[in-house]
Amino acid sequence: MNKPSITSLDTLSIGYIGVSLFGLGLLVVLTFNATASRITFPLQTQVTGLIFTGICLLGIMIGVFPSRCARILHFRSQDEAVDKTEPASSRKTTVTFRGHHPTCGVFSTHVLHIGGATYCAGCMGLVTGAVISLVGCFSYFFLGFGVGEAGGYAFGIGVGGVVGGLLQYHLFKGGSGTTHFLLNVVFVAGAFLLLLGVNALKDNFALEAYLFALMVFWIFARMTLSQREHTKVCATCGVQSCRYW
Repeated sequence: MNKPSITSLDTLSIGYIGVSLFGLGLLVVLTFNATASRITFPLQTQVTGLIFTGICLLGIMIGVFPSRCARILHFRSQDEAVDKTEPASSRKTTVTFRGHHPTCGVFSTHVLHIGGATYCAGCMGLVTGAVISLVGCFSYFFLGFGVGEAGGYAFGIGVGGVVGGLLQYHLFKGGSGTTHFLLNVVFVAGAFLLLLGVNALKDNFALEAYLFALMVFWIFARMTLSQREHTKVCATCGVQSCRYW
């Protein structure tokens, strides 16, 4: 199999990032547009909290079972990597995986080593951010812990967190596994802060529903961007005998 060109991978990544940032920019405009119509209904706060909880659980499921939830977007498993119908003499080098990353060494900045085990830094960050967001969601939407005038600050921090998470492979190319872990934590937590800010500033379910749609898109955009970055790493690798390809 021929390795994909870097240009084609960059074009696809730019497309996902462009749509994501455009959607975020539109959210900013709508949130601070004083003339925007407002849609509310009884139990809106609780419904909003439940929907966000569902999105967080989706993110946790994808982070814990990335290959099962998005097999098309992620690396093939070790068992799938070898075509057992091929003669043994024609098989290429088999790639082993830890934290669903190849152990060839070129993915050292994508993983965390904890207690002798290897974990995907991105997935751990997404799961950790989702757990933190669930705690914040429960406190705000179900226990009634308000933020008052801090809603605008929460929204601004949320914008920064989402942008940092989406652009991490462009702004922090040489970042360590810890860096990518933290960026994915703030990416998910940033999405929650956006929701908190929108609810505090606008209390508009139509706007919240738009943000929910953005969140779902961001989840799959983030997965695709990660996979494209992995493929770019492999595309520049000089080991032509790797069975991953």
